[in-house]
Amino acid sequence: MWYFFHRDQEVVLSAEMPLVKEVTTTLREWGSIWKQLYVKNRVVQVQGLMWDLMEWRSQLLSGTLPSDEFKELKQKVTSKIDYGNKILELDLVVRDVNGNMLDPENASVISLFRAHQDATTKINERIKEEQNQNCQRGNIISARIQSSPTHSLYVFVRNFVCRIGEDSELFMSLYDPNKQTIISENYLVRWGSKGFPKEVEMLNNLKVVFTDLGNKDLNREKIYLICQIVRVGRMELKETNTKKCTQGLRRPFGVAVMDISDIIKGKIECDEEKQHFIPFFPVVAENDFLHPLLNKVTASRGDSGGQGLWVTMKALVGDIVQIRKEYPHLVDRSTVVARKLGFPEIIMPGDIRNDIYLTLWAGDFDKYNKTSQKNMEVIMMVCDEEGKINSICLGAGDRPLNDYRSVIYYQVKQPRWMETFKVAIPLEEMHRIHLRFMFRHRSSQESKDKSEKNFAMAFVRLMKEDGTVLKDGLHDLVVFKGDSKRMEDVNSYLSLPSTRYVDVHKTGTLSRSSSSVGGLSVSSRDSFTISTLVCSTKLTQNVGLLGLLKWRTRPELLKENLEKLKIIDGEEVVKFLQDTLDALFTIMMEHSQTDDYDILVFDALIYIIGLIADRKFQHFNTVLEAYIKQHFSATLAYKKLMSVLKRYLDVSSRGEQCENYLRTLKALEYIFKFIVRSRMLYSHLLRTINRTVITMGREHALIVSKPNAPPLPKAIAHYSPLRDLHLDVENYTEAAYTLLLHSRLLKWSDDQCSPQFEVRSCQTQRQLKESLYDKIIGHFDKGKMWEEAITLCKELADQYEMEVFDYELLSQSLKQQAKFYENIMKILRPKPDYFAVGYYGQGYPPFLRNKVFIHRGKEYERREDFQNQLMSQFPSAVRLNITTMPGDDVRLSPLQYIQCFTVQPVLEIPPHLKNKPVPDQINNFYKSNYVQRFHYSRPVRRGPVDPNNEFVSMWIERTTFTTVYKLPGILRWFETTISPLENAIETMESTNDKILTMVNQYQADDALPINPLSMLLNGIVDPAVMGGFAKYEKAFFTEEYNLQHPEARDKLDRLKDLIAWQIPLLGGGISLHGKRVTDDLRPFHERMEECFKHMRKKVEKEYGVRDLVREREGEKRRVFARGLKFVSLTRCPPGPPPCSAPVGV
Repeated sequence: MWYFFHRDQEVVLSAEMPLVKEVTTTLREWGSIWKQLYVKNRVVQVQGLMWDLMEWRSQLLSGTLPSDEFKELKQKVTSKIDYGNKILELDLVVRDVNGNMLDPENASVISLFRAHQDATTKINERIKEEQNQNCQRGNIISARIQSSPTHSLYVFVRNFVCRIGEDSELFMSLYDPNKQTIISENYLVRWGSKGFPKEVEMLNNLKVVFTDLGNKDLNREKIYLICQIVRVGRMELKETNTKKCTQGLRRPFGVAVMDISDIIKGKIECDEEKQHFIPFFPVVAENDFLHPLLNKVTASRGDSGGQGLWVTMKALVGDIVQIRKEYPHLVDRSTVVARKLGFPEIIMPGDIRNDIYLTLWAGDFDKYNKTSQKNMEVIMMVCDEEGKINSICLGAGDRPLNDYRSVIYYQVKQPRWMETFKVAIPLEEMHRIHLRFMFRHRSSQESKDKSEKNFAMAFVRLMKEDGTVLKDGLHDLVVFKGDSKRMEDVNSYLSLPSTRYVDVHKTGTLSRSSSSVGGLSVSSRDSFTISTLVCSTKLTQNVGLLGLLKWRTRPELLKENLEKLKIIDGEEVVKFLQDTLDALFTIMMEHSQTDDYDILVFDALIYIIGLIADRKFQHFNTVLEAYIKQHFSATLAYKKLMSVLKRYLDVSSRGEQCENYLRTLKALEYIFKFIVRSRMLYSHLLRTINRTVITMGREHALIVSKPNAPPLPKAIAHYSPLRDLHLDVENYTEAAYTLLLHSRLLKWSDDQCSPQFEVRSCQTQRQLKESLYDKIIGHFDKGKMWEEAITLCKELADQYEMEVFDYELLSQSLKQQAKFYENIMKILRPKPDYFAVGYYGQGYPPFLRNKVFIHRGKEYERREDFQNQLMSQFPSAVRLNITTMPGDDVRLSPLQYIQCFTVQPVLEIPPHLKNKPVPDQINNFYKSNYVQRFHYSRPVRRGPVDPNNEFVSMWIERTTFTTVYKLPGILRWFETTISPLENAIETMESTNDKILTMVNQYQADDALPINPLSMLLNGIVDPAVMGGFAKYEKAFFTEEYNLQHPEARDKLDRLKDLIAWQIPLLGGGISLHGKRVTDDLRPFHERMEECFKHMRKKVEKEYGVRDLVREREGEKRRVFARGLKFVSLTRCPPGPPPCSAPVGV
């Protein structure tokens, strides 16, 4: 029987909605007959189909799928529905090639018959394929899980029910009960005393995905999801007089444990909506250790009294990139990622990691002169030679902290913490960093606790003198005693040995009996042990490999290091596979004029290829393939590789001994892949250079010129390759803008097209322009730029209605507009990130050299991924880990440097939307589109640091970047442009604007505190600042500057005018201040008046006198400044209150 779908009434919906409706109807129909399937033993089969449809329905509703993925998913959904209907003996749905239901009113009988035949054939083939798959499928773990090297677990914390009465910290992780080890990072949930998350916005948003799990992890006998609960408050809960109690102490409270082995191994399907209860087990006594309690709980069962965690979870197949793509309804940007403690089984190129996991293991501390054992607290800081830095992370998703404070076990001589946390440090800082541990007794009474000081300390460097990182495993640290202030001075301990068993030849063995060293004494009665685990794709623990990776630092040892590669542990080499290959090809390319290292590099390469062919590392084949396709960038390597290969073959053909001949033959497949890829990159590079020259050289001229400025044939020849480049990488928005420039060269007329415009089936300019508009609208639709598409639809509709009177096309255009308007309101549009990229150094071509560009990222593109792709295009470039402008040592260097950081677009609301109740869906679009100005803010410290309130000296420095054109545009990036003089004008405008605004605020409201106004005015009139314009006088108001910049005369006049206008603005502010100031601040005001008098005299003499206009509004007066245009700050301290004059970029 044929089944046709016909709608008597058409409802305008988004493109996804009809398919979602069909899925919903299908699930209801299948569900109604599901119970009958028990008789036919098909329950499980149909259950699997329904699960797939439900998951895909969620993806469709998420609205986050790109158009190509949506088409692919649509095909899978319709295929699954048709297959299910067939095995359930339901009616067959006849579809067109795009998967849409055929309407019998619009299709011929023959086309319907053929479509029916095709559908029947496809479904029968699908049934045969399914039967074959069922025969091959394993009994326990699904084939998909078995075939994937990487697995993840999604967990959603729904609620935590526990009677604590204080704030608490929930540390969730994966745990192997047999080995008694935690195998993942902690996911930290901060829970409030009121019974919900401390951060209210996290309510119903506590989602985490544990990633990097491999097949070895799935083969563990048991895997548990555990939660260790630490309460934060007083020493003992039974204390009733809380006012006298010490607060903020971290104390053990209990654990919650669930066996998830069957879920994570795929033995049972787990619906992400099904809630699981994980029972809570408290510590018996408040000096019980949490870690041993885990082992007791996993070995027994007990009654939790209804207390515990409620979670939903789902086992996901794939790494974080895959699961974000396949499960966008579960894993989005707000989902926290908790990585494995250790590397995944496969480390893909581009997966850059630099994590150091530190575990406070155990200690043994004497009570000394106390009557009872200490309540020991360990305080750990990450320090450089000058002080601590902010880089400790208690758990995934948590904010970085300045220090870490351990759990306190009550009166325990030998605490066993087993607390693990992460230290994340920039690579370039690693050699300067050490970890410092302070030990302190904590008293339950606040009065006593205040007098307690650190009584001992320990430390350890993260990097050794040879440049390798600290070895994994246990470290028995030396405990030093001394004055608490002395222990905080890095100079008093940093030259001392930090571990008990160190290299005798360097520093001698330090035993417990040692006495005073460097002002600190070694404690003979205390001990402290930590363990470390380094998960870094950049820091190695092997000296030989480090020598190769850092070969530039000791080029004289390059030959030796290349030869040593063959004796380095294979596991260490594959861990750093991308960096090692990058180093080899960089060596080859940077010595392109000589063949001194060609054979050594070639031999190293075939060694690595042979290593991956070994059964132990064969799963790294996919990594090597990915490296060649995605990251390999040596465009001229093919010449060197072919030269050495030919040499080896020639030697062998002459019958001479060739040591590496056999290895070369075994590695031949990948050697040729490298050669072919290199040759392709070389060809592509030539094409790209040509296109780039066209793009960079002609595009700007084309945009800013008159329509007839570049000859039309040249303009059109320019647009086509640029458009094709965009479409190749699915930059639909940029392709649309490029075609739009083409269309602007045409008129709405019936004039014949010029020869350069001739397109098949388009003879007039109107026809061609209409055809281009259709393509542009399609591209804007794919790019979700429906606002632009609507503008073009309106222009087309006007032509159809008022010029050509084609009402049928008018109707289609209006329907298309309606669809776009609905899309704006109903479909989620992820906001792209924007990245500032600086290309510094003389190694770049002139159009990039020492310039900054703003790049528009793609949907869900992380800065790390964007930066890695950027670095792959410039393999010789050095990454700068600063966000400020580098100095001349970098800009004048012969090398290439790349700087990359995220910037925030500045919202510019269109005039027709201002001061109106506009829905968020409309406003949100303008937060990341039609933007030309971008901010980057970073904290800076000024003045002395208040140890009790670090925010007193914390200022925010804001940099504004302005691009030459708005984004998005014909390119995904545009150069930033602002001259020092323009920057000075912006800064002065901003300062004057701030004075004017604040004066008007204070005139309108007598209740405002005087301090912000005092600080603003004093910060400007102070002689040390002098309005901030003294530096401008030296820089711009000179004869030399006038001669060098004759075109800047108008801007110089503008700057002088702004300086002159600042005087009446300040005068109005100081006058108002004099009326509002209190007696105790009267001397301060009088000094400010005196400073202003000198400043006014100087400015009015140099730049003239300006007068303010004052208007009355009832009893209040407002100050106006004629002819002033003010803009927002470029850099400023955080407000309120502002504390000094703004600083220029």
